[in-house]
Amino acid sequence: MLNRIYIIVGIIAILALAGAFIAPRFIQWGDYRDRMELLAEGVFGTEVTIRGDIDFALLPAPRLAFSDVVIGPAERPAATVGAVEAQFALMDFLRDQYNLSALILKSPVIAFELDENGLLTSGVDLSGAGGGVALDQARIENGRLTLADRRSGSTYELSAINGDLRLGSFAGPFQFQGSATRDGTAYSLRLNSGVVDDVGSARVSAFIAEVGGRGSLTLDGALVTGQAPKFDGTMILKQAPPPAERAEQIRGNLVLESKVTASTDRIVLNGYTLLPDENRAGMRLTGAASIQLGARTSFEAVVSGGVFTLPPRDAEEDASLMPYELVRLLGELPAPPLPPIPGEIGIDLAEIGLRGAALRNVRVDASTNGDIWTISRAEAELPGSTKVNLSGALRNDSGVAGFNGDVTVATTRLDALSQLWRKTSENSPLFNVPAELSGQVMLAGDALGFSHGRLVLNDKVHVLELRLGFGEEPRLDLVGRFDDLAPGDSAILAAMFPDPNSDRTFGTSFPEGSFSFNSQTIRILGLEAQDLIAEGSWSGSGLRFSKLVSSDWGGIGINASGDLSGTLAKPALTGSGHVDVGAANAPALGAVYGFLGVPANWRPVLDRSVPASLDFSLLGGDSPGSQRFTLNGTAGIAHLDLAIDMAGGLSGVGEGRVQIIGSLESANGGDLVRQLDASDTPLFSGNESAFLSLFAEGDAAAGFDARLSIGQGNELLAFGGELSVLESGELAGTGTLDIALDDGSGLAALAGGSGIGLGSLEASAGVEFYGLQSIAITGIAGRSSGTAFSGDIAVDQVAQRPSVQGALHFDRLPGQGLAGALLSPAALVPGDGVWPEGPLATSSTTRTTRGTIEVTAGEIAIGASTLTDVAFDLTWDQQSLAISNLKGSIGGGVSMLRSAIAAPVH
Repeated sequence: MLNRIYIIVGIIAILALAGAFIAPRFIQWGDYRDRMELLAEGVFGTEVTIRGDIDFALLPAPRLAFSDVVIGPAERPAATVGAVEAQFALMDFLRDQYNLSALILKSPVIAFELDENGLLTSGVDLSGAGGGVALDQARIENGRLTLADRRSGSTYELSAINGDLRLGSFAGPFQFQGSATRDGTAYSLRLNSGVVDDVGSARVSAFIAEVGGRGSLTLDGALVTGQAPKFDGTMILKQAPPPAERAEQIRGNLVLESKVTASTDRIVLNGYTLLPDENRAGMRLTGAASIQLGARTSFEAVVSGGVFTLPPRDAEEDASLMPYELVRLLGELPAPPLPPIPGEIGIDLAEIGLRGAALRNVRVDASTNGDIWTISRAEAELPGSTKVNLSGALRNDSGVAGFNGDVTVATTRLDALSQLWRKTSENSPLFNVPAELSGQVMLAGDALGFSHGRLVLNDKVHVLELRLGFGEEPRLDLVGRFDDLAPGDSAILAAMFPDPNSDRTFGTSFPEGSFSFNSQTIRILGLEAQDLIAEGSWSGSGLRFSKLVSSDWGGIGINASGDLSGTLAKPALTGSGHVDVGAANAPALGAVYGFLGVPANWRPVLDRSVPASLDFSLLGGDSPGSQRFTLNGTAGIAHLDLAIDMAGGLSGVGEGRVQIIGSLESANGGDLVRQLDASDTPLFSGNESAFLSLFAEGDAAAGFDARLSIGQGNELLAFGGELSVLESGELAGTGTLDIALDDGSGLAALAGGSGIGLGSLEASAGVEFYGLQSIAITGIAGRSSGTAFSGDIAVDQVAQRPSVQGALHFDRLPGQGLAGALLSPAALVPGDGVWPEGPLATSSTTRTTRGTIEVTAGEIAIGASTLTDVAFDLTWDQQSLAISNLKGSIGGGVSMLRSAIAAPVH
């Protein structure tokens, strides 16, 4: 009997449980739609419409599901939910306590709105006065939150909201952990709120981080809810730097900490602290900021601080192989942040360390319209009591900084300022020199431009422009237009520019570039240049002058172009142009002599070859590495043609093989001789055109095979043989000498024996000479006035004066020839006696030589008589010319004359 009772009770329990599961399936829950909507209206404080299907199950736990829920007026809902699944605790549910044990909100959309007065309207009662609904666990899937600001017409949206929600009630406590997306960027969210107190305030905290760890925001404080919500607390903003490619680029997070007060009208940061690099705590900035919200959104910020320094470079890098620090900074310059709202900022820093320099007392006032920064004032101090002022527009050009504006740099000590880009030198002309540079600056892409520049030196204004490339193609382009520059101004200007020869950093920073300079007056290499124009470029292959023009550079006019390549030790120079030399005392001529190492004893000849107007060229030769130098034009009274072929090029001229072909041609032979020797004694008779030619081939070490000749008509003086140049610049050589002269007196005068008459002369001889120290003429064979002669002559320096010794033999000497030799051709005035009548004054100049020539002759015809087997000594010094020790036979007897027959110089 008892068993049957248990069975009946069991069956009833089973039927009850089955009914709990099955019965709700047969209930039309749509009939309870109004009841559920009323229940929800009590919770949200506004009308709720369930437009979709409703499904309910009691067991195993009460579960309610419905879709397409509208909260608020249907025409303007405060929120919508795509679908809702809610689970309740069974016992609480039976007691009419709707404590949710689980809730899933699918595709919820909540819309908030700020009206024209900045009051928050949503159509949802968040005061917590609604029914006792609690969420132990809720899940939001694909939610969306929007905030529309009627004051500005802007709408802010968080989409793809997914996360877990815990809610004690609409009065709190509240907790959400999940993720959301804003403008395509995903964020992770953690939000916590305490219970709202009697005045509507609740303690809240929030952590928002960009997915990927690039940035985060932490908020903690009190939030007053209602139509005018307000937050008062603290914030910590962290921003991670971009990934570092090199060790020196490693940085810590940017950290901003501040007290913050926020409402729908304004956000105020009171006394914030900014660490651009949290690994360098000493680099700390402070300030305050205010953001105005509403119809006219804007911000105001102030930044101040002590010493702000950039991180140091890699300690292992070789600074001499790196570009200038300014060039590196330009390449690393970050794009400026552009807030999406207009505003103003003021910066006040004691110092900014830029590694290679420091900016002190930095003041910046700037404003932005959301697209660009307008810098109304930016000023700082550099070494040398230098003031820097900058103004203009700063842009963010697709992640690259851009700028257009004006800059002024004024200094009272140019020597101290110039140390930023060049090493100081002793006795610098920049010491305590004031200067001012102003102009327009443009920064775009990887180039910095400076235009319409005004450089003020010593109250004179000069124009300066430049373009500086610091990207993948670094280069420097300079343009200078200079006023009259006094010698001191020229030295100052030269000392301002870096020295590429001693500063390797210049070549590293600017491996290529161009220049264009002109000046009315400027001093270059110690010489004053008028109307200078210098244009050219440089690159890894060398330096090129496309134009180098000066109407007067130290007395020389020049118009040239050319290329300079190679190294300083072995330069490779090519070019062409025209040069005019006005006078032998031109300062530039002496400078050129010194630069080329022209021997001092050559210079008088070159000085007599001016004025000169010459075309020149230095080009590549026929073989690799060779060069050809040509010089053509007028030099003095002659026309010059010169060609020098250098097998080793200009840099190897002292070592390689050289061929020289040159000529001088003059309309008057006497003028040509005077240009070469400064002598008034004519070498040739008559006034015909004369021609000098030179051919030499060889090298400086082994000497040259040379042929040198000067001729006029049928007259000729020529040398052929080996020729070398001594260290003193004098010539040494050995070879043959050929002479054909109508009158040899001029040749004797040129050799220092003025007043010695030689008559017509044709001769050849061997010659060996070592400068003017030693000259030996051997194997002389020739004819003079129809008489054959032979012999040897030597010239040696004795007591700093040339001394001539030698012996000559004549087959036959006429008496007139002897008188001409002794008394010069001027004495050959016909007379009635044996000797011609004529002046005994043979020369009006002091001879530069002394000497003795032993003369022998087969016979001398003296009138009708003949003197045979003649021997005498022809001697001379500075004042006299004499025949002594004369002996010979006449009429079968011997006659001797030991006393001298002298011809003095008057």
